[in-house]
Amino acid sequence: MFQGGGDIPLILPILGELVARRHRVRVLVGPGDRHLAVEVVPLRVPDVHPFDDATLAERGWIGSWTPQAFHTVQREARTPVWAPAWAQNVSDELHRQATDLVVADFVLLGALHAAEAARLPHVALMHTVYPWPTSGVPAYGLGYLPSTLLLGTCRDTMGRAIVERLWVRNGLPPLNRARGWSAYQRCIHLFSSTMQQCGCSCL
Repeated sequence: MFQGGGDIPLILPILGELVARRHRVRVLVGPGDRHLAVEVVPLRVPDVHPFDDATLAERGWIGSWTPQAFHTVQREARTPVWAPAWAQNVSDELHRQATDLVVADFVLLGALHAAEAARLPHVALMHTVYPWPTSGVPAYGLGYLPSTLLLGTCRDTMGRAIVERLWVRNGLPPLNRARGWSAYQRCIHLFSSTMQQCGCSCL
């Protein structure tokens, strides 16, 4: 897990429940998350910070430009730049010690991929509203209510298309890099791959 967006307070009770049920829990944590009442495995951070990797530079909707309303979505779409690091760390930990189940925050696509590559059951914890494009639902991040009017339908269709393009342009390259080191098939579509990795089990 990682610290960001208020996810930790929602995940900690799940860890506590697993411990209470006498499961042996190990937690691979990013910078800053160290004070937990379980076995902690620190994340090994790459020498070059993923956000500073020139090969994974931020991409806009068209070139470097993105409509102002979608700037937050664009920033969130860059989180998969951490996928290779999480994939490598989780894979190494799975080789170090036998594991029955991998549970990861849904934004840690690399961790979910490592579990997939190891053919282990894995669960993605969804700590917020579903952020990825969904038919019939307004685009994430804009605060729009669903609309049955033609103008609202066009607005939502365009919004979902912008969100998807931002995630594909920024998220697909690092995810494929994470999959590449394990000789896994490259993804063509980010969202179908993500749902397969999550095993359709989102809590």
